[in-house]
Amino acid sequence: LCLVLSAFYVTSSAFALQAHILLGGQPSSGAKDAADEVRHYLQRITGQRVPVVREPETGAGLCLIIGDSERAKSLGFDSTALEPEQIRVKTGDGWVVIMGGDRGPGGKQLNGTYWAALEFLERIGVRWLWPGPLGEVLPSGPELSIPDIDVDFTPRIIQRNIRNLYYSDRVQSGLDKLGFTREQFGAVHRDGDAWFRRQRIGTQGKFSYGHAFGHWWDEFHEEHPDWFALQPDGTRNQGSIKDRSRLCVSNPEVIAQAAKEAIAKLEADPTLFCASISPNDGGRATFCLCENCRALDPPADRRAAREGVGGRPLGAADVEREERSVVRLGGAPDAIRPVGLADADARDAVEVHAGGHRRAWGLRVGVEP
Repeated sequence: LCLVLSAFYVTSSAFALQAHILLGGQPSSGAKDAADEVRHYLQRITGQRVPVVREPETGAGLCLIIGDSERAKSLGFDSTALEPEQIRVKTGDGWVVIMGGDRGPGGKQLNGTYWAALEFLERIGVRWLWPGPLGEVLPSGPELSIPDIDVDFTPRIIQRNIRNLYYSDRVQSGLDKLGFTREQFGAVHRDGDAWFRRQRIGTQGKFSYGHAFGHWWDEFHEEHPDWFALQPDGTRNQGSIKDRSRLCVSNPEVIAQAAKEAIAKLEADPTLFCASISPNDGGRATFCLCENCRALDPPADRRAAREGVGGRPLGAADVEREERSVVRLGGAPDAIRPVGLADADARDAVEVHAGGHRRAWGLRVGVEP
């Protein structure tokens, strides 16, 4: 069945007289973004103007209610009852509610209502196949149908991210080889930002990840030289790389210090979902070659450890505080091997791999229900 709008279809010649978007008197930024997105695509599809009004104003015809409002409450919809990023999209007699959870821990502004708007647009046939105008698919023909919709969904993964690399000198070196200018890169990147967002790339809170031990050499090498990775020359000297220094991960003192720092970050910020214990990568040092560390490596990985690209975990990865977790970033040649989470539930852990040359990276995030 299709929603009745004086008929079963919205026609391009009559659409401007039959529908409007309604916002509350003080809409959230997510609701305003959602209204802009819905209006943009409806106007492109129909070729007609779609007005946006705020309560107490009203409009004619089909009412697309976006975000919190008195009208939404009268129909039984209130975003304060929703989980972070939860979406509700429902059609009724002359109305469509488009709403989401826009508040995260500590009051962080989320995109729940915007995600709900994307869900609505996809239900009427809009698609974003790749960045830029050529990747957009819109319904064609003179008629737009709006089907019956009743969607109630909460993302199970609390952070979803694909790295969209920003401009830097390293990027420019690649652009020079390809014959592209910085301006051309910027234009493509802008399209990419919008496309990634339309794939529901987002988060429900704050995360700390990336290299966690860049300060350790300057802070600890004099008092605790044994905390650092034994090198092929028999020394533990990594003063030439400092912020990329490698650790002796079998050392109980290293594990205890890493856990202490991660716990301190979590206790200092109740809105932080996780604290990083990601080992440093790059630089000229290898992973630790001491007997205890080498015993951690499966036989197939021992050559990789000598070459400095092993996937050895840090023992503090099981530390959790108040249902929040730590993040570990590990590298291995050619592929990432699972480490200790083979039986984990899908909501408990996510492992994302991206390969390049002889190295690949595994990002593992502990997530509590």
